[in-house]
Amino acid sequence: MTPSLPDSAALTIAVGIVGATVMPHAIYLHSGLTQHRAKVQNNKDRWKILTFSNREVVIALAVAGMVNMAMVIMAASVQLWFCH
Repeated sequence: MTPSLPDSAALTIAVGIVGATVMPHAIYLHSGLTQHRAKVQNNKDRWKILTFSNREVVIALAVAGMVNMAMVIMAASVQLWFCH
């Protein structure tokens, strides 16, 4: 069976799933919340803060991505269960 989008409602759902999975809003929110958390005295401090911030974002997005994958898998399994 080839994946397809039968109508505009399916396209809207697909765009919503991609938007929830990629989560650019989470990156924007996280950077806004952590921007003024520490004072930057020099470039070494800036590099250290940037490194920790990047790690936080990656960990947060990984956890959120796993939750999103679990929701999509559950929704797909329920859909398959009702269709067959």
